Amino acid sequence: MTAIGNPEAFVTTCRELGANVVTSMFFPDHHHYTESDLEHVRQHAQNSAALRILTTQKDFVKIPHSNEDILAVRITTQFESASGAQKVRDELAALTKIPPSLDC
Repeated sequence: MTAIGNPEAFVTTCRELGANVVTSMFFPDHHHYTESDLEHVRQHAQNSAALRILTTQKDFVKIPHSNEDILAVRITTQFESASGAQKVRDELAALTKIPPSLDC
């Protein structure tokens, strides 16, 4: 289950990592899960004979309470070159640069 902009990419990544994805449930991007949502997911997983429920780390923090039956998958990005990684770091730094404070 996931609530990200490109949920199919998450499923593809899980499969590439060796998971046998038997079913999936997608929610709108930035969805905050309710207990009702989770019960629906669990029922869907059980009906599909899924052994585990996977979600992204981004979604996992939006799940209410402790849910030991849901596993978070942490996905990191690996760049083919150091210069590619540095370019992304530079762009992120420019986007998050805080302007100098004003004397008040």
